[in-house]
Amino acid sequence: MRLTAALLAVVALVGHAPVDAPGQSSPAQQASYTYQGTVQDVSAEAGELTIITGVGFALRLIEIHVTPATTIVSSDTTLTLDRLNPGALVRAECRREDGTLVADRIERLTRPAGGPDGAP
Repeated sequence: MRLTAALLAVVALVGHAPVDAPGQSSPAQQASYTYQGTVQDVSAEAGELTIITGVGFALRLIEIHVTPATTIVSSDTTLTLDRLNPGALVRAECRREDGTLVADRIERLTRPAGGPDGAP
C-alpha cells in the first residue's frame, strides 16, 4: 500500500513537469548551422557577408549577418569584418534569428600549399 502511494506521488510530480509549447525552443535548443566556403562579398557597413558554398552545379550563395558579438578569427588573431576579402576561405558558425542567418563565429581558413590536394 505504501509503495503504491509513493509510486502515485512520483507519477503525479513527473506528469506536471513544465514542458515547452510546440514550436518554441529555448536558447539551449536553438539549431546551429556551419558553413564553409569562399567569401564573395563583404559589406562591413551593413554587417553582412556573402559566401559561396557547395560542389559543382550545386553552388549556393549564403548571406550571413554579422553583429558586434560575432567573433572573427584567423589562426590566433582576432579580425574585423573589413579584413575578410573576396576569395578568402571561411568557416562560419551561425544560428537563425528572426529568419536571418546570424554568425556567432567566423574563422578565416588558410589555403593548402600547392595543388588542390595540398601536393606541390
